[in-house]
This record gives sequence, structure tokens and C-alpha cells, in this order.
Amino acid sequence: MNSPQFFVLSNGFEKNAMHAKSRTKLDPIAVIRGNIVDTPIQYEVCEGRLEKDLIGTTHAGIYLVSDNLIRVLKENTVSGWGVFDIELYFKKGLLSGYSGFFVRGRCGELDNTRCKKKVQPALSEKTQPYTVMTGYYFDEETWDHSDIFIPDNTRVIITTGRVRECLLSSNISNISLTPVEDVERFGLEVT
Repeated sequence: MNSPQFFVLSNGFEKNAMHAKSRTKLDPIAVIRGNIVDTPIQYEVCEGRLEKDLIGTTHAGIYLVSDNLIRVLKENTVSGWGVFDIELYFKKGLLSGYSGFFVRGRCGELDNTRCKKKVQPALSEKTQPYTVMTGYYFDEETWDHSDIFIPDNTRVIITTGRVRECLLSSNISNISLTPVEDVERFGLEVT
């Protein structure tokens, strides 16, 4: 039996796409895992002007999602996610049609020993080539088989290939879905 293919879901950083920041202090790990006490959480657009299906925030892994994206996930019976109430302010008004996104699905910790080294070319004539580690790997025995899930102790959102296909076929905007084996990871010791 072949293992399923997995993808990291992240901000697509499309040109002029909105990006938001929270108006209140929050615990990003609690928010992304759905451990939210006080809602709605207030956000304000801090850059960009174009409404997209996914709005990144100043907290890595926390996203605001459109009613359209929610509809696509529901229609395709995607498991492992939920939404929370937000207020999104843009210019002088409240922007409707968005919710905060959290992840219910889980797997165990990432296995950094399975990462691969990748040498990147120098960024300029004044710098040297550098090495990064690639891949988000986990023990599939620890995965709860949700379509969308998060490894323990991270804010990395992983999806199945089925989720990738339904999001791409629905033309969901401002979303990136990178195969887990291709993701470059910085901050890991390269040995």
C-alpha cells in the first residue's frame, strides 16, 4: 500500500493580498489548535488591499478564511478543521465573510532525522552557497487520519492530497500547498 502524499498549507503571498494583525494579545499555539476562549478575535488589515480566500496574519500558521473556502471544505467533507468568530477591520469598516481557521487533526512530533540536506546557491556575489534541511516528516502511525492536521509542538498545517485537489480545482486564492518533502526548513542544525 502506498503512503498518502502530504502537503504543507500556507499563505500564497499573492500580490496585494490582504494581510492582518490581531488587535489583542493572543496565544498563537492555542488559537491554531482551537483552544480559543474569547471570540470574536479582532483583526485589522495591516497591508494589501485585495480580498482573497486565505488571509495571512502576523502570527505564523494562523489564517483567516473566506466563506467560499469554508464552503469548499464542507462540500468535500474535509475533516480535521474548524473556524472561530472574528471581526476583520479594513480602513474604517468591518469586512464580512471571513472566519478564523483552526486545526483539530493531529499527528506526533516531526522527525528531523529524516530531513535531507539541500545546498542553495549564493544569494549574491558577496555571499556563499548555504545548506538547508528539507522536509516535514512524521511517523504516520501517530496521524489521526484527519484530512487537515498539525504535528505536535508546531504550527505547521499539513493536508492530504485529496484536500490539495479540492482546493486547487475550486480555484481557492492566496494559498500555497507544497509537498512536505520539498519544504525548506531554516533553523535546523545542518550536520
